[in-house]
Parts: sequence; structure tokens; C-alpha cells
Amino acid sequence: MAEQHSVEDLLRDAPSNWGKWGDDDELGSLNYLTPAEVLRGVQHIRSGNVFTLQRLIGDPKGDPVWPGAPRPSAP
Repeated sequence: MAEQHSVEDLLRDAPSNWGKWGDDDELGSLNYLTPAEVLRGVQHIRSGNVFTLQRLIGDPKGDPVWPGAPRPSAP
């Protein structure tokens, strides 16, 4: 039987970004999104098409989108 380890043991030497931008930071990796980075990204725009990045969690009829996935619970 395989030896079982706690999550704490498995993550003990894992890298962490906690505190990278200071104790009061609320943006995290969004700190990388500087005005210069926004301009760099805008240079790649070739059309004005807009599309959503959201993903449907459940079918309106109640069937899960991913076979085998649990149904979302009602709020």
C-alpha cells in the first residue's frame, strides 16, 4: 500500500507568492498588468470582435455540462 502524506508535507517546499507584493496587497498577479503591458496587448488587436470567457457551469435544463460532473447546487 502506498504511503500517505498530509497536504502540509507535500507542500512544505513548494514555492509561494504569499506576501510577494506586501501584506496589504489585494491584487496579487494583477500587479503585473501595468499600463505598458496593456499597450503591448492592444498592439495585437486586429478586429473589434468581442467574446465571452465565461463557461457554462450547468445546462438550464439541469443536466451537467461535463458528463460525470456533479450538478451545481442551488443557492
